[in-house]
Amino acid sequence: MADSKDVSIEIGPRETPLTPYLRDDLKGENPLYIDWHRGALIQHISEDEKGTAIHGDALQMPIKNGSVGNVIIANVFGQHGIPNLFRGDSIMDSPQVDISGIVGEISRVVPVGGKAVVFETSTPPDKEKLIDIFQKEGMVVEENYDKGQLGKIFGNDPIQASFGKTFDRLATAFGYALVFKKA
Repeated sequence: MADSKDVSIEIGPRETPLTPYLRDDLKGENPLYIDWHRGALIQHISEDEKGTAIHGDALQMPIKNGSVGNVIIANVFGQHGIPNLFRGDSIMDSPQVDISGIVGEISRVVPVGGKAVVFETSTPPDKEKLIDIFQKEGMVVEENYDKGQLGKIFGNDPIQASFGKTFDRLATAFGYALVFKKA
């Protein structure tokens, strides 16, 4: 297997994986896309994109401890992510979803110095609660961006920059991006 710095996992990419548009330091050369919904995942990873689709559960990722440099989780914790499958509420308030378990899995698969990128634009959960859960799992906030600053996690090439600017415009009322580093 490649060095952990070269591997990244994106949890729940659905229609559009975010990983290809991120800054280089937030993604690996060998992205893995993990989602419980096999059909949507396979259908939306184009042949042009690098990466491997894995059918799996964010609570039990089929990944070795400390084997990936970065984990990306975009619009999964907010209203249009996991909670929408249950009640339409934020995952932070949903008794059906083990948010601490997901964050624990993220912490398990990244080595010390590894990163987790949390990107939320659709009625995101309480940021401070989410930060607290990550900190309890040994992940510290390295970068913290609110609406209008979301583009800072995206790369500088024209396509990446355009993607970031689009999210900055869309997330005018709410949204945030957090980058955690495992201590």
